[in-house]
Amino acid sequence: EHPMTSKGAETLVYKRPAWNCCNKCRQLYLESDGVTPRVFKLSELMANGSNYGKKQADWKPTLGVLHPNCQCVLNVKPDDTEFDSSGNLVYKSK
Repeated sequence: EHPMTSKGAETLVYKRPAWNCCNKCRQLYLESDGVTPRVFKLSELMANGSNYGKKQADWKPTLGVLHPNCQCVLNVKPDDTEFDSSGNLVYKSK
């Protein structure tokens, strides 16, 4: 089941890597600061399909798990939110 909102495939989503995530999840799901989650359109992750049978070097961010035992959680990023310096989702100040 996909986390669709009224925006459908344009829904903004992010993966929250586990604290003990692997380097590949850190690389694909966090910005270069290693803290801030990368934001994707739902359609982008859907288009990437699965990493099943691919070499790790060819892995792409996916809607499902990145690899067996992956514990990174998919979340919807609501409008009017942003990430603070600790990578936490907060409402934008007006």
